[in-house]
Amino acid sequence: MPLPPMSDRIRTLLLEANGTHWAAVCIDTLGQGAFTRRDDKVSWVNRSRMIRKLFGDRYADASYMADWRDAFYADRRLAVQTCNITNLFEYRNYRPKIQDYDLIVVLHSAAGDRMAILQHTAAWFQGRRGKLAMFIGNEYDLLKEKIAFAKSAGADFICTQLPLATARQLYSECSAEVISMPHALNPRVYRERPGTRTVDVGFVGDLYERLIGDRERTDIVQFFDRRGAEHGLRCDIRAERMPRDAWAAFLNSCRSVIGAESGTYYLQPNSEALNCAKSYVRRQPGASFDDVHRECFARTAPALNGKAVSSRHFEPIGTKTCQVLIEGLYNGILEADTHYIAVKRDLSNIEDAISRLKDGEYRKRIVDTAYAHVLTAHTYDHRIAHLVDSVFSATGVAAPLPDTFTSL
Repeated sequence: MPLPPMSDRIRTLLLEANGTHWAAVCIDTLGQGAFTRRDDKVSWVNRSRMIRKLFGDRYADASYMADWRDAFYADRRLAVQTCNITNLFEYRNYRPKIQDYDLIVVLHSAAGDRMAILQHTAAWFQGRRGKLAMFIGNEYDLLKEKIAFAKSAGADFICTQLPLATARQLYSECSAEVISMPHALNPRVYRERPGTRTVDVGFVGDLYERLIGDRERTDIVQFFDRRGAEHGLRCDIRAERMPRDAWAAFLNSCRSVIGAESGTYYLQPNSEALNCAKSYVRRQPGASFDDVHRECFARTAPALNGKAVSSRHFEPIGTKTCQVLIEGLYNGILEADTHYIAVKRDLSNIEDAISRLKDGEYRKRIVDTAYAHVLTAHTYDHRIAHLVDSVFSATGVAAPLPDTFTSL
């Protein structure tokens, strides 16, 4: 089916960042984009992690950022342009154009690690004609600054990864409507590929229990790292991050991966506990989890439960890799022992979980059920369709209906 004419599509501006550290801003701004090569095809830049962090796609290891962006471009109702706010010249050139767009979207990368650029330009969005939707990255850190921007810029919608009830409490002082926008699956990238799966249990990621106040993920990862072999399991446990294609290939090499919900039980609008933990670890790099927890989390004021499903829970589903996860709510999307093999928080049923993991028929039933479930309603295409419907039904303007989703 041909695309509708550009004039009939929703003019959409995506604001993203290719890193927000001052060095990234200098390189992208002074080079006006000429020094950076974000295209995956430029292999000499993006193959090396060090060179990529300087001159390539600095968020290549956070592949969900590309998945969200790709889904916006895939929606047939949208005429999309992207602005890299890390390039200050490019960002400034878009300032007078803000009035031209029906929808402006601040993506996770722009409202994630640092907020200085957006905070200094919040006034640019006042008096605009279109709607402003804000996706919040790292939705546990810098929340005071992110809430301040949403208020100053007059955001119409806050798109949250968190459970909706938690997010509504967190952003209660904002006038913006809070929309549930958890991560999802990109089935174009994360799909089952032919080949032999040589790893029984895999894990790739960071362990940062001291900064979130619990050891749930750390405990299950360390169990399989230290004791997997004695259970006859071939384990590949890596404390690192991978670009999108490498991560998809790794998942296809694994029969299962392990993990837990993302986020923290100590979610606060002022990030008090997190800021305390960061400061404590800087002062005492060798501090134990118990030391940091006692000093920063045990004494904290009442906090919200910010545990949530993450992109890392959908990607294995796409590759039909079974998940062995610490039990949790997962935003009400994934059900224990239906979509993943559930392990209790104290690991008391770990032997039973391993027994089920070794059962090939049981494992296949889990992955097939999870795959069918996610393809029905939890791809990034579904998320963007929901966002567009929410934004334009709220304004009284009907958005064109999307094509029926078909699995790839």
